[in-house]
Amino acid sequence: GDLDTEPHLVRESLALLLVELAKHEWPARWPGMVKELHALGTAGARATQRQIALVALTQLINEVCGEVGEIPTEERRAELSAALSGATEEMAGMLREVWNAQMQAYAAATSAAAATVAQ
Repeated sequence: GDLDTEPHLVRESLALLLVELAKHEWPARWPGMVKELHALGTAGARATQRQIALVALTQLINEVCGEVGEIPTEERRAELSAALSGATEEMAGMLREVWNAQMQAYAAATSAAAATVAQ
């Protein structure tokens, strides 16, 4: 079905699935992961797509940098940490774009609401 109508749990599960894939495949076998999440979360993306991309990145960061989740070895944790550090600029760009999209959506919604009230 359409991601916009799927329950929150389904969207959260998709994000967590992306995290599990990233923990095992990124960066060696999935070098474009951050760029793909960036594309998923921006460029005219719907709110649900942005949510999935942001939850996936947030959870991956939490698992690599924190004590949440399971990373198989400390060597793998170090590899993922280095890859995250190298992707900081791309992730920051994604956050800026998502923020701008949300602000534009909010401005449009409040403008439409104000026009309705004025009528």
